[in-house]
Amino acid sequence: MESGAKNDFSKSNSCPLDRVEVRARTDIKPSDVMYKAPPPKDVAADPARLAMWQKQQNDNAQHDDSGYSMMEAKGCDKTSLLRCHRMKSGDVMCMSAKYPDGVAKW
Repeated sequence: MESGAKNDFSKSNSCPLDRVEVRARTDIKPSDVMYKAPPPKDVAADPARLAMWQKQQNDNAQHDDSGYSMMEAKGCDKTSLLRCHRMKSGDVMCMSAKYPDGVAKW
């Protein structure tokens, strides 16, 4: 996971690999960085539908937390939080993520 995060950060920031450092951020869950939309008004108004919607949201969060890893990379005067997962091909794909409130950067 670290080498995939390092490569992604290097490419997206035009920063040579030997100037990039990466570390795992086990203190941040992947679901913590996902946008959490409120339920639609008609769903929120119906307790049974709201309970079903909330269960679906929790299931999605558990899936994210088990399938993704949080990494942090720095180099060339930049720092990024990365949400990474291993694809079926074995390659690692990472997406930049916003730091959750109260989480310190490297």
